Amino acid sequence: MPKVIGYDPVDLGYGGMINYSSSDNNKVLDDVKDGDYPTPPPAGDPYWSSVTTLLQEGLTDASNKSANASAVGSVTTPTMPSGSAPVAGTTGIYLDTEGEGFTIPASNIVDFGTGDFTIETWMYPTIAETNAVYYLFDFRGTTNHYCYINSSTKKIVTPQGNWTPSNFSWNAWNHIAFSRQGTNMRIFLNGVLINNSTMSTSFGNGVLHWAKRYTGTASTLQGYYDDFRITKGVARYTQAFTPTAVEFPIGDGIGSADPNWGSVISLMKFEDNYTDDKGLLTWTATDTSFNASGKFGKAVEFNATSDRLDSNTSSLWTWGTNDYTIEMWVYWNSTGAGSYRNLFFTKAGGTEYLQYYIDSGNNFYVYNVTGGPLHNFGVAATIFPYQTWFHLALTRESNALKCFVNGTQKGTAGTITANVDATEGVVGRHISLARGWPGSVDSLRVTKNVARYTGNFTAPTADFIP
Repeated sequence: MPKVIGYDPVDLGYGGMINYSSSDNNKVLDDVKDGDYPTPPPAGDPYWSSVTTLLQEGLTDASNKSANASAVGSVTTPTMPSGSAPVAGTTGIYLDTEGEGFTIPASNIVDFGTGDFTIETWMYPTIAETNAVYYLFDFRGTTNHYCYINSSTKKIVTPQGNWTPSNFSWNAWNHIAFSRQGTNMRIFLNGVLINNSTMSTSFGNGVLHWAKRYTGTASTLQGYYDDFRITKGVARYTQAFTPTAVEFPIGDGIGSADPNWGSVISLMKFEDNYTDDKGLLTWTATDTSFNASGKFGKAVEFNATSDRLDSNTSSLWTWGTNDYTIEMWVYWNSTGAGSYRNLFFTKAGGTEYLQYYIDSGNNFYVYNVTGGPLHNFGVAATIFPYQTWFHLALTRESNALKCFVNGTQKGTAGTITANVDATEGVVGRHISLARGWPGSVDSLRVTKNVARYTGNFTAPTADFIP
């Protein structure tokens, strides 16, 4: 059996070359000399946790960030041109009219700052070659950036300059990648480096318009698009490579312990920080502290008056009439009646938003700010263990509201018809009143569009992981 010296990056299935710049090539050769074989990489994407958008079958995001694209105009998702699609997917995105395109909305998805990133896609331009300008993308945020193609001169134009690649084809598939590493901005067309320029632009929270200009009905780069991918924090391509004609992989090849990870909008563990492991939201703490005796390591502690956590404004909190699951480990220090104690609050962006709280009569309620109290799950001192950690899950399944404590449903199911249009999340306190939670919270997870628990279940015994 022949020795294995290395792995052809074309055959790895990552959609291009893996950057092995930190690998010790001499060590690999020594291993081969000694009769060993280098361990092959997993059959997945090693940068999967950094993928913020992956469009493979239309505009639905297949990444772990749930960043669906929005159509502009009559965007269709047909089968790719027969016999010519570069990837294994059956459908893609088709633009055949001026003004059409799609957008990635303002969010942390494209909030690159001055960090590394990669934006790439396969494209099959069908527009006639005329003396016109066709936009590949137009980013509008705190700083604007763009790239367009002049179909007459065949130049690709960005604020850094313009270049005339010799390998661009109309009415054929092309792979294009924009890869920033530090201040080096590289553009690759079909794996060939066509530009390496300096770019220190900070990409703030803005909207990415793809295949069209941000305004107007002209300049659409008409044609087919497939496997559109954004990777935040990683420059996937730093030198020439051969694009692989397979779909970009979903997952890291190791597997996720959470089958609903793609629907999670927030996961916080409170290990001396308020970092959201999902990476979609940022949280601001007011007067909170860390409790060293959390359920798993440390926890965030609230003082029942001013302490709170507030998320940034985001449409991720706009749930409509869809299912959801809010869950966390909870510890509380007060069982007496007489004051309101808010645990979780979704803040107003419209007129229908929710709060979970204990009222002055010591009952645990879910409340619709427009419609009033929705449902009483029972006396808090009866359903919640006192001064001990317990798992709390709050779900909506269709029109049914349920509360589970350590895996057991408490009280009866409530009824909800509210179209939730909140835009922020608040933990540990009322949004405007001094009605705070008297205790601690550990491992908060919010899942949008999924009711994880519909009946009694075995409560988790380990910390949540992606």
